[in-house]
Amino acid sequence: MKDRLIYKASALLLFIILFFTGLYFARNFLIPVVFAVLLAMLLLPLCKWLEKRLPRILSILICILLIISIVAGIIFLFYSQVVNFANDFEEVKEKLNEKLSTVQDYIESKTNVPAKEQMSWVKEKFSTFLNSSGSFVKSILMAFTEGVVTFGLILIYIFFFLLYRERFKNFILRLFTQEHHEKVEYVINNTKDLILKYLSGLLIALTILSVMNAIGLLALGIKQAIFLGFLAGYLNIIPYVGTLVGSIFPIIMALLFKDSMFYVIGVIAVFLFNQFIDNNITTPNVVGSHVQVNPLATIMSIIIGGIVWGIPGMILFIPLAGIFKIVCDNVDELKPIGYLMGENEKEKEKSTLFQKIKGIFKKKKA
Repeated sequence: MKDRLIYKASALLLFIILFFTGLYFARNFLIPVVFAVLLAMLLLPLCKWLEKRLPRILSILICILLIISIVAGIIFLFYSQVVNFANDFEEVKEKLNEKLSTVQDYIESKTNVPAKEQMSWVKEKFSTFLNSSGSFVKSILMAFTEGVVTFGLILIYIFFFLLYRERFKNFILRLFTQEHHEKVEYVINNTKDLILKYLSGLLIALTILSVMNAIGLLALGIKQAIFLGFLAGYLNIIPYVGTLVGSIFPIIMALLFKDSMFYVIGVIAVFLFNQFIDNNITTPNVVGSHVQVNPLATIMSIIIGGIVWGIPGMILFIPLAGIFKIVCDNVDELKPIGYLMGENEKEKEKSTLFQKIKGIFKKKKA
């Protein structure tokens, strides 16, 4: 009995190692495929609606054109804001020199190192950076090229996933005996529902957060407030890291263009407040608990996704964890894992109670 348990544990450990090793080495193939599957599920209701009026291929092409139009619109808006920022470059440069001279005076007063020696050290480090910047620029160009190719592959995959969707569904059903088809269809439908609600809800939540960021920065009079607010809001799609990175740029603008630290503290307060609202009100109500995994499982999914697939993994592994939980909940052998990943029953009861209280107040108002 003991030997059998050790054998099962060893086999499971070996499977996990091989599984994640395979995910890591196949990431260049799997990342665009997974993105395409999720986007195809998101576009499926629109595609079905169009197919009632148009041929399937034409309906799919319209959906793909919609994606291209949205991406092109985002790129255009980003480019226009970068141009506006470039127009303020001289002012930014002037402010940066002022702040730099203030910092130099402070360093000189504390260390007795003259400003000229400080500048010579900065120039030396900057020249070293320029010497190595060739490889840096080359890596950026390669990343841009890879991004364009990946985006093209995603569009091609989306086209074929939508075109052959019945074939893929039948393929999955044929992997199981007839008696399990009802449960398999239930899992497939739940997965589609999860992806649709999660992605559409996530888009709405990110937009609300972006608008709140922009309003807060505009109220403080921060330059490029709308652009920086939306940039920080949509960077929030990268869990935990995106919020931190997005808040750095407004803080820098506050340091450069404002004479008081009040504005820096104000920017930090705006982002903390908006993040609190997003975490406790917007995301729970707009996105909801569609993924249905507890915070520990979510954090572990993000960490594992980052290790295996980098930033795309941090984004993709949250809905994938939700899909995995749906599978676990419907397979007897995997139900303990589904239970482990699930939300606390007391939290569900609180949520239900909260909904009941809201319903009581609505009835009283009526």
